[in-house]
Amino acid sequence: MRPRQLLWTALVVGALLIAVGAGGARTALQRSVVGTSQAAEAPTPRAHRATPKSLTATATTMTSDAPSRAPLHPRRPTAAPHPVQPRSAPVAPVQPAADPSVLPVLRGASSVIQRVATRLPYVAVTVDDFYTGDYRHMTAIHLLEAVNVLGARITLCPAGSALVAYAHQQPGQTEEIRRLVAAGSYEFCDHTYSHPVMPKLGHVKGIAAEIQEMVSGAAAIRQFFGRSPSPIFRPPFGSWDITTQQAAAAAGFPRIITWSIDSGDSEGPERSAEQLVANVACARQGDIILLHANRQSSAVALPMIIRMLRSKGLEPVGISTLLASGQPVYTTHPSDMRRLYTCTRPPVRLASPQTPRRGGPVNAPGRVAQTPTAVK
Repeated sequence: MRPRQLLWTALVVGALLIAVGAGGARTALQRSVVGTSQAAEAPTPRAHRATPKSLTATATTMTSDAPSRAPLHPRRPTAAPHPVQPRSAPVAPVQPAADPSVLPVLRGASSVIQRVATRLPYVAVTVDDFYTGDYRHMTAIHLLEAVNVLGARITLCPAGSALVAYAHQQPGQTEEIRRLVAAGSYEFCDHTYSHPVMPKLGHVKGIAAEIQEMVSGAAAIRQFFGRSPSPIFRPPFGSWDITTQQAAAAAGFPRIITWSIDSGDSEGPERSAEQLVANVACARQGDIILLHANRQSSAVALPMIIRMLRSKGLEPVGISTLLASGQPVYTTHPSDMRRLYTCTRPPVRLASPQTPRRGGPVNAPGRVAQTPTAVK
């Protein structure tokens, strides 16, 4: 073989050997890389998954900083397919509007007062009802005119239904009564709407019916005179029991007043004015005197009674003024005073004032207060 051919053959063989050697090295390198990656991807035992403290701190820092960094390209917010509604608080039941026919919470019982033990020369003249058999007599107007002329202060306890009857049947007299009351010095007390016997009403229809009578009577006074009565209740016929006391307290009348002297102007046949004056002639300081604006003789007698009282050094004042002037004398047993407590017989005076008991009704059954002699 020629020397030149031998040289070329040697070069080709050498090149082949170099190529074969490089391929084997590449294959070994690839196998080494694959093995290393598989080893990295192999799951680490749970005991060895702890993250280095440096990485944990870095991750915490990135997380805390994330809200303050706005993304370069914010994604459009996507609505949740089923939004979760927050659990609302329970709704309180709707309370019904105040209804006077619904029995409210009873809180004790009102005290019942028959007179006041006072050192001041005060008496209270109370005029009830305002019913009339004949509006042509204008009884209420004549009575109020006489009181205004004398400049006296008395307490009016009209029944609500009597005021409504005046307003419907005698609008002219209604306006005159309103004018006279506005020009004088008067106080009002509640006397129910329809003038029932309260204990009987309570036994038949329940205490809520008694409350309704009181509330309706006060509303009629406000409607007629534009003024509310004092927080004082005068029971029709002076008749009351424990349910009446509870009803009065619930209706906003903590004091019930009866009377210590009855003029007798609404019992039986109509009496003369002189007889009515005689029936109250024994009045003394602290007495509560009962009259009515129902009959003509009452309108004639009232100015005579006021003059008689003043001649004895006594002055008629409103019931609230009398109650504030001394110690009330409480009656201590349920009573029906549909009898005449007059001065035509020597009266048995009321006992000394009693102190209300704490923690219970003032008029719990017990000691009976004496009253003037009853004339049936």
